[in-house]
Amino acid sequence: MVAWDGSREATRAVHDALPFMRAAKTTTVVTVNGERGEPRVRIPGADIATLIARHGVNVEVKDIEVGRDASIGDALLSQVSAIGADLLVTGAYGHARWQELVMGGATRTILRSMTVPVLMSH
Repeated sequence: MVAWDGSREATRAVHDALPFMRAAKTTTVVTVNGERGEPRVRIPGADIATLIARHGVNVEVKDIEVGRDASIGDALLSQVSAIGADLLVTGAYGHARWQELVMGGATRTILRSMTVPVLMSH
């Protein structure tokens, strides 16, 4: 499973994980939209899914919604369990480290509670 937010870190993680994805039966790109309330013109994750598919990977895209106060890290770990993923690919520390330490963040949550191997790139 790929946790996709369009960041430089997530892009690097996808490229680092391509050998694993080629060997996988299916790779699911998961995006978390939160409660932005903005109209969408594009499907989140569609561009990276196209890139992954060009490398011979069977890929699907799943967009999940979380509440404003919900933990994105917990939502991603729930998706790992729900789809039966055996690897989580994600970027690490998209915010300043001090901000992650003070306010938490998906990286911190995943590192504390990971239930499957995690490939993180920064």
